[in-house]
Amino acid sequence: MEAGMKSKIIYCINFIWTSCVAFSFPICFGLIYLNITGHAKGYSYDLGSEKDVSIMLGCVELLIWLALALPSNIYIFRKTLRKGKAYLLIPIAWYIVLAVICLMITFGGWSEYAKEVFHVRKIELNGNEDTDIVFYNGTEYLSGLFYCADDDRRIIGRIDHGARVYTVGSDTSPQYLLIVGRDNSGTFIAEGASVPTSGKITKILIDPGIRSDNSQYLSSADEIAVIDEITNLSGEFQTFRVDNYYTNGNAFYYVYNNSNVSCNENYGGYIAFTEGKWIYAPPENRPVWTGECNGVTIEALVIDDEEIIEKMCRTDMVKYIDYQK
Repeated sequence: MEAGMKSKIIYCINFIWTSCVAFSFPICFGLIYLNITGHAKGYSYDLGSEKDVSIMLGCVELLIWLALALPSNIYIFRKTLRKGKAYLLIPIAWYIVLAVICLMITFGGWSEYAKEVFHVRKIELNGNEDTDIVFYNGTEYLSGLFYCADDDRRIIGRIDHGARVYTVGSDTSPQYLLIVGRDNSGTFIAEGASVPTSGKITKILIDPGIRSDNSQYLSSADEIAVIDEITNLSGEFQTFRVDNYYTNGNAFYYVYNNSNVSCNENYGGYIAFTEGKWIYAPPENRPVWTGECNGVTIEALVIDDEEIIEKMCRTDMVKYIDYQK
């Protein structure tokens, strides 16, 4: 067989394979995206402890897809490029057409695909993140501050100007709404509802509202027990200087009765590492800002029980804190 004919056959085989990859891309991307974001069984199902498995599976799927897709695509683009840059538009346009055909056949179009994969749809909501009142599904929601972990909120759609709307709890009749816009966000509580401020502690939020990442929280019985030990410490209060309130320590807030929301009234205190010691400041001992960047002084107890410190350092309570073990 002539070398030229062999090269054409190899090119055709790779082109057919890359066409199959392009056609199946929306499906593969959707599956990989849902797994990596922890929604392997859809947005209406809470994976809970299975989320880590979902993420790991998504990463494995991504590696497999790259291994199957990249070599042939690189080969096609390199061979086509030899004929001239303009010729690259042919396979690119062809791949886009195939992906669109797949979208139309399997999902009925982009809007349904976005709804299924990204859980994005336009919803009817009167108001936005900057108003004092919003109306959704016949319920009035009043502006009211609450905190929640990222894992406990679910996107239900977008409103006219593109802001994303999240619920905490039921999608159809939630008690809490979070609207996140491009420049601002707002939290709203259903009329007649409130954030529980007493009862059984079911979660502890770590610095909610301080960082864009609100994924850190304590929820296991052992983690909550460690914080309970710390908050029940006794001794003589001392004055400590904390160079940076945000990087040297973490504030925490209680969540009661599985509500998945907290508020300022549920502030549990502040744990920090400063002057070579772990300290705990109860809610009544608020920091005094020194005026030097984020420096504060605070009245706190020294946490000197090594067993407590060891257990605490195994939790996310100390994440982001600059300390040396």
